[in-house]
Amino acid sequence: MTLKASLRAVLLALVGLVSGCGGGGDSGSCLITDFCDGGSSSGGGTNSGVTAAKSRLRVLGPINESTGDRYGSGQLVVAPSSRTIGFVARLEDIRNTNNPRPLAGYDVNLDVLLSDTLYTRARSVVLSSDGVCPASGGARGATTNADGEVTFCFVAPSTTEVSAGDEIALSLRATAMLPTAVGSTTTQAVRQVYTVIVENPSNTYSLSIAGPNGEPTDAVTIGAGETLNGFTATLESETGVLPTPRPFVRLVSSLGDIVSTTASGGTVNSAGVLTFGYQAGCPESTTTEEVVTLTASATIGDQAVEQEYNLNVARRTTTLSIVLPSGGSSMYSGDTLQGLNYRLVRTGGGSVTGTPITVQAAVVTNGISTPVGSFIEPVSGDFGNPLTLPAPSTGTLVLNYQAESGLRSNQTVTLTAGASDDTTCIRSTAASKTLQVQQKGTGSLVLLGDSGEPSGGLSLGQDEIGSLVVRALDGRGNAVPSVAITMSASTGTVEIPGSPGATTATTGADGSLLVDYLAPSTIAEESSATVTASGTVDGRALTGSYKILLIPPTPPSAPVLSLSGPSEASPGAERTGYLARLLRLDGTAVEGVTLNLSATNGTVTVYESGTPRPGISSLATDATGKVAFSLTPSSSISADATAVVTGTVASGQAVSAECSSNADAVCTRSSNVTVRQDSFEFTAPAYGTAVPVGSVNAQALSFAWKTTEGGSVAECIDLSVSFTGAGDASYGLIVGSDPTPQTQKRRAQLNASGAFSTPISVYSDRSGFLEITARENRGCAATASGPLTATTGVQFFDEVCGTTSDGRNCIDLGAPVRVFTSPDSSGAQRAATLTLDVRNNAYQPIDGAQVSFTITSPVSCAGALNERVFPGGGTTNANGTATSQYFVPNFSPQLADGTSCEVEIQGCVRGRSGSDPDAVFCSTRTIIVQQPTP
Repeated sequence: MTLKASLRAVLLALVGLVSGCGGGGDSGSCLITDFCDGGSSSGGGTNSGVTAAKSRLRVLGPINESTGDRYGSGQLVVAPSSRTIGFVARLEDIRNTNNPRPLAGYDVNLDVLLSDTLYTRARSVVLSSDGVCPASGGARGATTNADGEVTFCFVAPSTTEVSAGDEIALSLRATAMLPTAVGSTTTQAVRQVYTVIVENPSNTYSLSIAGPNGEPTDAVTIGAGETLNGFTATLESETGVLPTPRPFVRLVSSLGDIVSTTASGGTVNSAGVLTFGYQAGCPESTTTEEVVTLTASATIGDQAVEQEYNLNVARRTTTLSIVLPSGGSSMYSGDTLQGLNYRLVRTGGGSVTGTPITVQAAVVTNGISTPVGSFIEPVSGDFGNPLTLPAPSTGTLVLNYQAESGLRSNQTVTLTAGASDDTTCIRSTAASKTLQVQQKGTGSLVLLGDSGEPSGGLSLGQDEIGSLVVRALDGRGNAVPSVAITMSASTGTVEIPGSPGATTATTGADGSLLVDYLAPSTIAEESSATVTASGTVDGRALTGSYKILLIPPTPPSAPVLSLSGPSEASPGAERTGYLARLLRLDGTAVEGVTLNLSATNGTVTVYESGTPRPGISSLATDATGKVAFSLTPSSSISADATAVVTGTVASGQAVSAECSSNADAVCTRSSNVTVRQDSFEFTAPAYGTAVPVGSVNAQALSFAWKTTEGGSVAECIDLSVSFTGAGDASYGLIVGSDPTPQTQKRRAQLNASGAFSTPISVYSDRSGFLEITARENRGCAATASGPLTATTGVQFFDEVCGTTSDGRNCIDLGAPVRVFTSPDSSGAQRAATLTLDVRNNAYQPIDGAQVSFTITSPVSCAGALNERVFPGGGTTNANGTATSQYFVPNFSPQLADGTSCEVEIQGCVRGRSGSDPDAVFCSTRTIIVQQPTP
């Protein structure tokens, strides 16, 4: 039984009428009774208040993969005997029309209708548990899930029910029974239908051809002799079904050959596609293109199909090139030039593969070519000159060329190449390139510092060791191994490391030799030493020299004592924050020297590691050269007075001799402190408090102004700041939340308690020392009105780091590579300077950072005496630098001549880094300690 396509519109209109009863209602409102009448069976479910009138059943088609949307009713066309999954019957409560609610647990029956009659030759079937549409039988209904849905498939009638060229429209109907009223046992059918078209087109076949990228006929051009793969011949059936076995497609071309399949064609795959290639023949003309026709044909049953495809075959220009390796236009006699490239290329067609190339290297004189040298294939073998070899599959022939040996003059070599191959449509083509072969030159001995310093770039002091590298080079600039080198020096000593007393050694595999130069023990004035290397290269005696600058020792700079701290104090009140510091003029801290401290009109108390030592007024300087102390003015002072604080280097110490013999030395220092009746002072922070840089770390200031009787003074004071530190810092006061430019003074009002009425703090964005001064200003006048002053100071420190964001070291310890054991020629213990450079992440110097110097691995030879690092700590200066000294040990018993040992020294800096308030970063250096050669 069939229906013509013209009936489809009428049936779709009927389906629309059936859809009108999807919302329930009595049967009188239904236009097609069989579609809408309910039965007496009751549905399942426990959905409270659900009725047929306020429910809706919808049938949804499968997903259209090309659009992502579901097919609508009447849009889906399927083939006879097909099984289509993805249909959904969805039952919903529509009492809230804006938010339908799924109805779970109701039975839904599935039918297929032809017009308004049940049609049993097609089925709507619930999917099996594994999601497969049943081949036979299958449930015609199911219970809605939590989404109110039943998923089912459609099994189309066989081809015997739909004649070729015809179609039939079927309605898929879903039915659910719901109560007619709340609490009623009477049910009514809620239904919806979906139209699907079953079509059986007439079965005809067609054949098409496309280029490698889908190009249509006449759109592809190929060079003569070239091969192009990726053509497709596609056989299609109107029904989409190909017969079994799959058809054979015959292929022929009017010029050239079919490749990548059998010469006559092949069998299409399951998709009806046969892929093949085409190798172009050689057109008769060299200047025109020729149209070539590819023909595909097949016979299926009694139906023959055929298709032609045109493409253009052109004889392309073929170029033969010779490419020299980089820098390879010249070479030396006897050398091998590696990586000569000979390549055949067609214009617009890429490399030509498998074509023989004839190459020659010759000297051309009066038009006559005389072969010189020989070609060497990279893999193996000397293949002579001239040479004919087939190009590899890449189209490029790679050879090495060895020049003639023993030339007594320069030579011009002409490289030529030629190719001709009728099988690939290549006519005779040639190329040439010239090559300069030079006679070998004279070698050389080159001396450089071991870090690449040129002659004159290395400076050494007394007994210091510097390393040089001697390189032996031949006339071509190549390194020469196993050359015997003899070393000498105009002053000082040259040694071969590891060979005590030796002055001759051979160059290594890289043609280099490392030697040590030992500066004289006494250098009276700045001078130079010439180090000379001698040896024989290629039978020629050669020499090379290197100049080393000799620097006399710098005498130790004079020790200088300084005092710092608050300039104001009050009777009977201890005032902290005073420092005595002993530094040399070069900034080096002097550790372990006892300082005597005293004061007129008061007493002095020293602090050791932050702890007061009552009754003690003398103490040795720490690793930073400092002694901290406090001043307590006499409580009996009844009027403004001056307390004079005096610090003196105690006699009987090593530095005492320098104090008396060096005119630049300052070994006694005094400082005046004004003692006022009023207590006029900063109560916080303590003088010298350490604070991280940055306005977010601003240090709060606290102040108190009280009379002799203890009463508070609610007057004004003038505040100013001064900064000493690294770089151009931004610093100043912050009054409330208002920052003040660093050069501007601020006037602060004290409250009834004699303290700041508005919060005041100080900050700096660079490391350094910030001193804050307060001056009396009664009546808040335009200028300070009285003599009272008070000071406090903050040491701002920067965040330390290991490496900067661009990879530079923030912490770098500088130390000599080699030192001699003690004593020196005068009998004194030798010392080597250690320098620790501290930078922040922007590679700017950090001032005031706390550093330490330690020996992490003592000298490796036994019997070392008096080995130490002194001072063991300090703070960086405005350049971010701190220094110390390594005192080189002597040995008991003495080391053997030329024996060397190693010591590992570490410099560390402590400070804030990110969230770590006590981070430590270190830099380590190894120093070679060597016994001088007698």
